[in-house]
Order: sequence, then C-alpha cells, then structure tokens
Amino acid sequence: MESAVLLCGKNLSFVELDPMIAKWIYGVSFILAALGIMVGIGVYFAPGNLLPGNDFTSSPTRILAFLWASRQIAIALAIGWALIKKSPFVLQVALSIYVLVTAQDVFIGLFGGDVGMGAISAVFCIIALLMLWSLRKSLKQDAP
Repeated sequence: MESAVLLCGKNLSFVELDPMIAKWIYGVSFILAALGIMVGIGVYFAPGNLLPGNDFTSSPTRILAFLWASRQIAIALAIGWALIKKSPFVLQVALSIYVLVTAQDVFIGLFGGDVGMGAISAVFCIIALLMLWSLRKSLKQDAP
C-alpha cells in the first residue's frame, strides 16, 4: 500500500521521494521542522510556559524571546521547504544552519547552568549531524 499526502494540491508519495534523501531523513527532518514551528509559536504566544522563571513583562526580555521564536520558525520553514522541494542540497544548507545554531545551544546550556537544555540540544545536534553525513555520503556516491 502506498502512503501519500496531498499538500498544496500536489500528491506527495513515498514513491516520488528523491532517492538521494533517505526516507528516515525525510521523517526526522519533518519532525524537526514541526517541532521548530510549534516551539516558535509557543514562545510567541506563551513564552513563560517554555521559558519558566523569566519576567516577560520586560520589553527587552520579550524581544529576546521573540527573536528566538523567529529563529526557530525560520529554520523550521527552511527545512520544510527543502522537504517539499525534495532538494538534498537545500536540505543540507538548512540542516547545516540548524547544526550551527544547535551546537551554540549546547554551549549556552552547559555554560549557562542549564544542563538539560545542553543535553537535549546535543542530542538534536548529533541527529542533524548524522543526517548531514548521510546526505553528503549519498550525494558523493551519485556524483560523476
């Protein structure tokens, strides 16, 4: 049985996926994109729920939270766009940016005293690095 999704009037099925992008990368990238959008929206509308212990009545603090939310949404949309376009090259760029940001989150968490944030960010960073490694390996095999 073939799995298919109708998106923007276009039938996206697993049969039509770019063979240079492994199916597991599509799935994990979709989850990363969905999480990024959900976290970004959550920070916009209820920053205190995701970042407890901070005073968001202060305008500078609220602006910093909104900057973080916009960053999350922008990276998630870039990953999502790469998946919709089925472009391994665009996905590489989006995941590279995701790795750069997430690696910084690891250091911010560890040196800022939030070991949980550092550990979670490290896991996401490693997963994204594995996806990048797999993409680059498949692109090198396909190169003439």
